[in-house]
Amino acid sequence: MKTAHVVLGMHRSGTSSVAGTLALLGAAPPRTLMQAAPENPKGFWESEVLMVVNDALLAACGSRWDDWHPVSANAQERLLGSDLADRASAALEAEFGDADIVVLKDPRICRIYGFWRGVLARAGYRPVVTIPVRAPGEVARSLQTRNAFTTEFALALWLRHVLDAEVGSRDDRRHVFDWSALIGDWRATVADIDRHAGVHLSAAARAKGPAVDDFLSRDLRHHLSSECDPLPERVRTTWHALLDLSRDPGHAGARLRLDEVRHAFDQACREQDDPALALMS
Repeated sequence: MKTAHVVLGMHRSGTSSVAGTLALLGAAPPRTLMQAAPENPKGFWESEVLMVVNDALLAACGSRWDDWHPVSANAQERLLGSDLADRASAALEAEFGDADIVVLKDPRICRIYGFWRGVLARAGYRPVVTIPVRAPGEVARSLQTRNAFTTEFALALWLRHVLDAEVGSRDDRRHVFDWSALIGDWRATVADIDRHAGVHLSAAARAKGPAVDDFLSRDLRHHLSSECDPLPERVRTTWHALLDLSRDPGHAGARLRLDEVRHAFDQACREQDDPALALMS
C-alpha cells in the first residue's frame, strides 16, 4: 500500500516547513506546486490544484478557509458520495501519479480530513498524519501581519483547525510535535515521524541533510511567543494538551481536555457570531 504523509495544521503554523522537509528527503510533492510568496519565500509545498478543490469542498459545506465554525461529519460523508469526491480523486492522481510515498499538505484539510481520509483510502493510500504545533500567539501575530486579522479571529481559526485535525486523526498513525523541535533538530523529528509511519525518510538525511539544513534556516520563524502571552483559557488549554500529546501520544488526560474544549467551542460557535465571545463563552 502507498503512504501519504498528511501534514495537518493551521495556516502559519509551520506546515510548509514540515512538508518541504519531507519532500526534500524523498516524499513526492504535488506536481503543481503553489508559487512562493513574500510571507513564504521558500514555498508552500502544497498543490494549487488541490487547494482549488478544497475551496470547492468547503463551499459545498457552506464554509470557507477562514471560517472558524465546524464542518459536520455528516456534511463530509455526503461529500464522499458527490461528484466532488470524483474530482478530488482525479486531482490526487494527477498531482501524485503512482508515487509510493507522497506528502499532502493544505491547512484546509484540517477541517475536512474525514473526507480526505476516505478519498485517500479509495486511492490505495495509507495516511500517516503529522501535526506540528506552533504557539498560538505566534500564529495569531503572523496572521495579523499577513491578513490583518484581529487577535481573537486568528485564535478562533487556530482553535478550529487544531481541534478538528486532532480528533479527526486519532485512528491513524500520526506524530504530534512542537514545531520548534523541527527547527532545532529536524533529524530527530523526522526519525520520530519515520517510527510512526513505518517508512524511512530519515535514511536520506546523510545525502540530503545539507539541503534540509539550508531550507530550515532560523529566519523561517518571524513571530516569537512565550508562555506569558495572554491567551483565552480554551486556547491555552488546547495548546498545552497538544504539547502533552507530543510527549505522550496516548495521554488520556490530554484527549479528555481536548474533547471538553471542542464540545464547548462547537456549542459556542452555534450561539455566537463574534469570535471573541466564542472563545470565552
